[in-house]
Amino acid sequence: MTDIVLENPAGVYGPVLSLLEKEGYTSADMHFHTEFSMDGISKINNVLKRCRKLNTGVAITDHNEIGGVIKAFKLKKKEFIIPGVEVSCHEGAHLLLYFYSLSECKEFYKKEILFQKKINPFFIPTKIADLIEAASKYNCVICASHPFGPGVTGINKINVPPKTIKKIDLIEGINGVCLRGMNIKAINWANKLKKGMTAGTDGHTTAELGLDISLAHGNDIESFLKSLIRGNSIAIGKEECFFTDAIHQIVKEKFYFKRAIKKHEGLLWLKTHYQNEMEHLKNKMKKEEFHFHVHAHHKELKKESKHHMHFKHLF
Repeated sequence: MTDIVLENPAGVYGPVLSLLEKEGYTSADMHFHTEFSMDGISKINNVLKRCRKLNTGVAITDHNEIGGVIKAFKLKKKEFIIPGVEVSCHEGAHLLLYFYSLSECKEFYKKEILFQKKINPFFIPTKIADLIEAASKYNCVICASHPFGPGVTGINKINVPPKTIKKIDLIEGINGVCLRGMNIKAINWANKLKKGMTAGTDGHTTAELGLDISLAHGNDIESFLKSLIRGNSIAIGKEECFFTDAIHQIVKEKFYFKRAIKKHEGLLWLKTHYQNEMEHLKNKMKKEEFHFHVHAHHKELKKESKHHMHFKHLF
């Protein structure tokens, strides 16, 4: 199964990574958001530059959106880019989907996600169990993102039938913005289910890209993903420190606000998002824990959210 290394991968880049490449390994940050996510600020050109600098790949997994990965494929040269999307389901839980080709990614998005975004751009009406069932009919790889993550973002907070869980191909063992305990639970769960694991930063700023990576055999998307599924891989990374994450958060929120004021629904989302992140930060500081990245639905939303068409179903 997947080997886990809970350390910063900085020492891997350079000569070590070159040696691993000669042994047939390819590396990639398996969970990354660009400016095409409402809360992301990384421009595609900067993402590609970062990939070239580190000599690593990336799975672009924007929230309910594939515009970022489409643009990356148009601009990329030799960078290793995996088409993906992170879907925010009806209950608030997230699900990562990876595709073997951009065309397959587009097909899934058009048939399963696009029309639902018109109903609710933040949480599609489909429940996560139903999304897994739907995705299993496509040529894609299903990954449980941060399964023990904060609030209801992890699949383990949702009652999903065991037969549906079996259809999950991968489990995110290392998520850069989760607490260590959450990642340990995810690793243990993956081992129990005998599933391959991934590592991803869940980054929303360019500087985060590559701080958590998966190494797997194969120099193309298909062979790489299949190696991950078989567990012929190494997941390397650790949780981001408080101060670094706080800086990323401040920068992210600046761009988030600018976009939110242009969207009728964005203002309410921003309001609840900011309030709950600040409350969460205070709690973590009291406990001397190092975690800051929290979405609006990780804690109780404000009273007015209970009556809002896009949020009331979470209560």
